[in-house]
Parts: sequence; C-alpha cells; structure tokens
Amino acid sequence: MEIVSLTGTIEKIQRASDTTGEISVLYYSEKKKQEIVGTGEVTAETEIMINGAVAKLADLREGDKVRGEVRVVKHKGETAMTALKISVDRPKPVGEGG
Repeated sequence: MEIVSLTGTIEKIQRASDTTGEISVLYYSEKKKQEIVGTGEVTAETEIMINGAVAKLADLREGDKVRGEVRVVKHKGETAMTALKISVDRPKPVGEGG
C-alpha cells in the first residue's frame, strides 16, 4: 500500500450519494511520463475541501482543478485507489469583497 499525492483536473464524477462514489482525475504520471486518467473511490471518510471550506462530493464539478492524496492498494494484479483528501481552489467570483 502507498499514499500518492496528485494534482489534476476532474474528468468525471459518478455519485452513489452526496458523499460517496467515484472520481476520475486527469493527471501527469511521472512514472509513465504522460497524462493519464486515474479513477478512485470516494468514501464518507474522504476529506473534501473547496477554497478551504469543508465540502462533499456533491459540491465538486467536472473541470475543477484538484490536489489530493490517494491510497493505492495492489492485490492480485488489481489496483484499487481510494481518495483520502480532495482539495479544490476555485477562483472567487469578481466583485466579492476582500
């Protein structure tokens, strides 16, 4: 088992509920020296943050730029990926105070 940090763009979200499902992220793989899409399971324990605020899977959108940590478990030739942390920084709408 290993924990991998990755940065990429959400390609697809498949929700089983507001807090669980699967997320597919396009990211650059150092190992393969190319962009690939990785799909990981999102569980109720996955920590999701948008602009530093706690969020849930239902709040994520395809096209969001994400950073995260994924637990990778290899078992009998199969690779299972589970998202541990997902962090999204969205540009704030013009006109918001600050």
